[in-house]
Amino acid sequence: MKPNRILLPFSFVYGLGVAIRNAFFEKRVLNRESAGIPVFSVGNMTTGGTGKTPIVELIARELSDVRRVRTAIVSRGYMRSSTGLVIVSNGTSICTTAERAGDEPYQLATALPGVIVIVDEVRARGARTAKKEFEAGCIVLDDGFQHRALDRTLDIVLIDSEVDLFSMPMLPAGHRREPLAALARADAFIITKCTPGADITGITEALRRLNAHAPVMTSSYEVDSLVDVHTGVVHEISQFRDARAVGVCGIGRPESFKQTIASLGIVLDEFHAFGDHHRYTENEFRMIGESAKRTQAAVVLTTEKDARRMAGAFTPSVPLLYVKMRARINESAMFNTVIDSALSASVG
Repeated sequence: MKPNRILLPFSFVYGLGVAIRNAFFEKRVLNRESAGIPVFSVGNMTTGGTGKTPIVELIARELSDVRRVRTAIVSRGYMRSSTGLVIVSNGTSICTTAERAGDEPYQLATALPGVIVIVDEVRARGARTAKKEFEAGCIVLDDGFQHRALDRTLDIVLIDSEVDLFSMPMLPAGHRREPLAALARADAFIITKCTPGADITGITEALRRLNAHAPVMTSSYEVDSLVDVHTGVVHEISQFRDARAVGVCGIGRPESFKQTIASLGIVLDEFHAFGDHHRYTENEFRMIGESAKRTQAAVVLTTEKDARRMAGAFTPSVPLLYVKMRARINESAMFNTVIDSALSASVG
């Protein structure tokens, strides 16, 4: 997206406000609450799809399944129909709907059956609930870099390798949420969407100039499987290689999903892109179904996030599958050291 130059003066005002707010938190004019247990914040500097949800899932899985710590994810629950504190999963079962939870928290609750998931715009209250009512031993704070009212043990900031963060204006002219100087408070960076052999020297050098102490890691995303939206049946990718398909998504960067489908060797006849967190109508479902019939598609493919909005509402004449993505940290030894050090540290 090109910057909107007309809005640049408003970006200056917005940036000044954010800088003042950050200074108030640094000087403790604005209070920061301690959860009393390790808090792992995963956030970013931009709006839109940096690939955050798979990283949150990976970290929660590492803490819960590998290190055997009772883990809770606390999220704002962006674009949910509810307000206040909502228990999405109690660590045993899902307790609400995708609409009340928000797309990403519901997706995480489904993917991580042993992890507590709570949504609350007051993240500190959500963390208190996780510890007091569910005896959580650690918190993963989803999209937490700008939410400074809750202290964190580890601030992980995701940097999208496909976006030039360092020349991007701030909101509302661009997508950047904070002044670049805010990167100095990060404890670790993960550069996302790094294809094999990608040159990230420029990004790494720019990060080093702003923050010399935080380790810089990279991540890639791999397609794990294709999953039936209605039945949960898992299909091997090879089953649909060379098959004709219709793609549909309502995410921040639909082009990335389109490229993912192409990388599977699936023939994409038509592709329908909607806005992020789009709520589909019956007419839109009808249109997608007609698209599949017209092109004689063997399958309709969507994202895992979209699947939660389609389940029970859209049944085309061909299988409706979502593409299950898996995040991988390429510097696994460094990643384990960062996680283990934070897990053993006391919260400040």
